[in-house]
Amino acid sequence: MLATARYYLTWLLILGVYIANSIPKEGGLKAPAGIGGMAAIALLLLNMNKMRIKHLVWIIAIAAMALVSLTLRAYTWPEVSLHHHLTGHLASWVVFIYGIVIGYSAYLELTQWGRAELEKLLKILIWAILIGVALEVFVPPFKAFSDTVRHTIFAANLYEGDVRDLYLYGAVRPKLFTSEPSHLAKYFALFTVGWLLITRHRHKYIWFFGFVVVGMFLIRSPIVLIAPIIAFANLFITTEMSNQRKILLLFGVLAVLLPLVLLSAETILVPRLERISAGKDTSFIVRFLAPYVVMAEVIRDHPVLGLGFGAKEIGLDYTREAALGLSSAAHDVQIRGIGHNFLFTSVIQFGLAGFPVFIFLLWRMIVIFGRDEFFMITMTMVGFMQAMGNPNSFRIWFFMFMLCAIVCARQRGADQLDLAPARGGQAFPMSNLPGGGRNPVSSL
Repeated sequence: MLATARYYLTWLLILGVYIANSIPKEGGLKAPAGIGGMAAIALLLLNMNKMRIKHLVWIIAIAAMALVSLTLRAYTWPEVSLHHHLTGHLASWVVFIYGIVIGYSAYLELTQWGRAELEKLLKILIWAILIGVALEVFVPPFKAFSDTVRHTIFAANLYEGDVRDLYLYGAVRPKLFTSEPSHLAKYFALFTVGWLLITRHRHKYIWFFGFVVVGMFLIRSPIVLIAPIIAFANLFITTEMSNQRKILLLFGVLAVLLPLVLLSAETILVPRLERISAGKDTSFIVRFLAPYVVMAEVIRDHPVLGLGFGAKEIGLDYTREAALGLSSAAHDVQIRGIGHNFLFTSVIQFGLAGFPVFIFLLWRMIVIFGRDEFFMITMTMVGFMQAMGNPNSFRIWFFMFMLCAIVCARQRGADQLDLAPARGGQAFPMSNLPGGGRNPVSSL
């Protein structure tokens, strides 16, 4: 009974963080990915016996570091606005903890799944996205349904770039129940990379590049290309083979990637690159240019501690100044924060003294949760960090913990029984495991 409940709660968590609709509270905190968050809390309670001290030590360490950061910066805020800023920063810290809870809950649950079962989950998610996107692109009634759902569940922050999409791609890009196309592309890249890492399929690279090609032309987001770049880098760096074989592998992969890049460049990349070079691409501005300019200005004014963890409103003046100095297109960017690049915004919030500490703690978490695969996870997360926002974004933690769970399943796949759902509703017959139901990853 509990196993069945955990199984469906896992699906609810993943779908909740994918759609990411917030549950607002009048005059209070807004819970991002509210449905996914509630499912995560329920799963965490059901899996409390699977928690490990070493996990909690590093989670508490990074949470304490963020709390110290916002506390140390409080003395610089004007007295008249101290309460306002402190409340806002503390709210960001609570959301930060909430995001870690979502990711850790998914990790505790998925590390109990067998390799075959987790591969099946990822494959279902990939096919669901591809079929759903195809329906949204080619079946107008389905697109109307998707748009209706999006406008119903998202009270604000809906994607407003349909006109830009028509200009760049000749069509409105699909969102598939998410708030904007880039979120759809991020999850598609995560699921395809995860599937490639865990599958034993004989022709997995053919299927993988097939997924990427179809996804690129349906989703029409450059973020999808993160997947093949990460996959190739992981294969090239981590595979033990002679230099001669690596050179052959390099040419073989390039033979597959080059046609993909050339074909997509004509319809997808070239128009974007032209707008980027002209300083008119708002996505590039908010992910790279504006955060970099804001970071440089913050380092000049607050080099040691930055603006403090959770800085948003206190950094808006820097963002407005950066927008005015960049281009006319930047003036049209809706000012909501300090940018959408995890690494730049981390420097802005923690400063030159706090940033290395924060990155060290993050790296240690990857080592602890990802075990021997920490290098691959680090490399993958650096790629995703270029398209994600602040450290208190729940997505960055969900992505990290999801990858850690996937590589843990891959590591034990050779000598661990796969736990497929049993008949009669017993999704995870833990009693069939060696050790009579002991957690297969209790030593993590």
